[in-house]
Amino acid sequence: MNGSGKIENRWIGFVIRNPVVTFLRRNRGVLVTLLLMVALVAYIAPTFFTGKNAMNVMRQLSTNMLLTMALTLCIIMGSIDLSVAATIATSGIVMLALYVHFSLPLYISIIAALVFGMVFGLLNGIIIAYTGLPPFLVTLSTTNIIRGIGFVYTNGTTIVANDDAIWWIGKKYLFGWLPFSLVMTVVCGILVWFFLYKTRTGIHVYAVGSNEEAACNAGINVRRVRIIVHVIAGVLAAVAGILLTCRMESATARAGVAYEADAISSVVLGGISFKGGRGFFGGAMIGALVIAVIGNGMNSIGLSDNWQFVVKGLVVIIAVFLDTISERLRKRSQFEANRTSARIGGPQNG
Repeated sequence: MNGSGKIENRWIGFVIRNPVVTFLRRNRGVLVTLLLMVALVAYIAPTFFTGKNAMNVMRQLSTNMLLTMALTLCIIMGSIDLSVAATIATSGIVMLALYVHFSLPLYISIIAALVFGMVFGLLNGIIIAYTGLPPFLVTLSTTNIIRGIGFVYTNGTTIVANDDAIWWIGKKYLFGWLPFSLVMTVVCGILVWFFLYKTRTGIHVYAVGSNEEAACNAGINVRRVRIIVHVIAGVLAAVAGILLTCRMESATARAGVAYEADAISSVVLGGISFKGGRGFFGGAMIGALVIAVIGNGMNSIGLSDNWQFVVKGLVVIIAVFLDTISERLRKRSQFEANRTSARIGGPQNG
């Protein structure tokens, strides 16, 4: 009897500690939302579940997922980066300008685009870390600078690249069904996950977002953490720009407009708190899937892009509202727990 009890307890412990079970438990809310959206869209538009449409969703998912990774890091840290969408446009222009106009090798052009994203991520991080200016205002300003650089170089025109290598990066399907762009996105996701959960700096990201003053008192170099996160965000946005440019086989300064709104929607839907310090990377990735399903579903039922802006805007408002309510309930629950603990401990101490 004791042996069977030990086996049962061991089995229960294994289930509780199982990473898959933990993932499902942590993200059950956004997973339910995803399933409901898929069911609703499939009911309204039967073509949603076709193989061709599934491939399109996977290929189009890359850009928003990369921006969601970037904003997940920033928001967990208690910051924001509104310049990621502009970085998409101008990093694509940098790549195609060097490749088409200056005839440099494609790999050098790609590296230059990544360096462009890194430099402006570094600029954002340094300004925010050393001036104390609100990240919203800093990155809103650099958004105009970054997109302005693209407009100055192109004069509002489009750079076109009819090239097999560009096509391969943007539109190639491995094994006939797996988009190469999605493979690159998954690789980036694994690296970001490792950084956030398996490195000391990643742990510090949560600490800074939770309580910057306490993190500073604990000996954490807050400025260094802020700079590193914004550099990573800039590089991820540049990767998204490269993949989008290769998929479109063109680059324009108007690319990526309002893409940051989709990424913010994904982050909030995934349970990342705008207060900072709370939320999980996996939830944000599922949130990106929800946004992709909404966008593709509206295309499937024939809604115009104008209505898509309206619906996605409503999703952001609802998600932020729910996050605010959740934060208030959490604080109230914590307050009640502390008060109950004080009542129980009071007479004993007396």
